[in-house]
Amino acid sequence: MTTQGGFSIAVSGDGIMFGMFITDGMARWGDEVTMYDHSAAVQGFRQAEAKLGESGFGDKGSQELAKKIRAHDANPPKIDIKVHFAKFGETEICIIAGNGQTRVVKLDKSKQDWQTLEHALEECFKAVDEIRGKKPARPRFIQRPKAPAVS
Repeated sequence: MTTQGGFSIAVSGDGIMFGMFITDGMARWGDEVTMYDHSAAVQGFRQAEAKLGESGFGDKGSQELAKKIRAHDANPPKIDIKVHFAKFGETEICIIAGNGQTRVVKLDKSKQDWQTLEHALEECFKAVDEIRGKKPARPRFIQRPKAPAVS
């Protein structure tokens, strides 16, 4: 893995699980992980910032940022695991790849409730841990039986 004792993840795509994966993943793995947002929105923003800095219309800070972006793009960091989210109608999938392995997690949004969403996200985290060769961490949420209806 790339960082000192840690690992790196590049996250791309969009959907319900996308943003939750980043925030909850940072909470789950903490300083152990370096996450890179490779979504189209962030990549577009980076390219626009670089063009502004290179155009001469930006201030000195914009020009320095453009140089950093271009240097980063010319020599990108090594990514250990790639996680991509995609939507197909009522289905959202998460593809986790790294170490020559691939896992796929599906979420059926037509039957979605918070518990189903949390379960799918937990399966994504479990797949990352398996690809890393680590024992999957204990699930973030303990499922409790629903309380009987009050009459």
